[in-house]
Amino acid sequence: MTRSPATQSGVDYATARAQVAAFIATVKPPGKHPWEIHDESTKELDGFWVFSWAVRSDFWPKRGYAPTVGNSPIAVRKSDGAMFMYHILCPWDEFVKRVESGDLHPYGCRIEAQ
Repeated sequence: MTRSPATQSGVDYATARAQVAAFIATVKPPGKHPWEIHDESTKELDGFWVFSWAVRSDFWPKRGYAPTVGNSPIAVRKSDGAMFMYHILCPWDEFVKRVESGDLHPYGCRIEAQ
């Protein structure tokens, strides 16, 4: 997948991914394996990226990987790097609308674009 560059005042893909990685590093994993971003499941929408994450032992081919196993995907808004958590109890289309409209409060940490 081609990753779009940062907007003039926004963040690029590498910065967004780094900020998600920094956040998940602060979450205690359920076992000995650390949390990791599942890059193959990353989705790019017009205004944000959605990163899926799990412990390495949940990745294919060891197990049938599902991007929401044991955690919540994280959206990073391109315009400012704000992070939002997606919970499977919220329908996907509702989540997208709420991120786009600014109806959700940002979550976690933010890395300033360089």
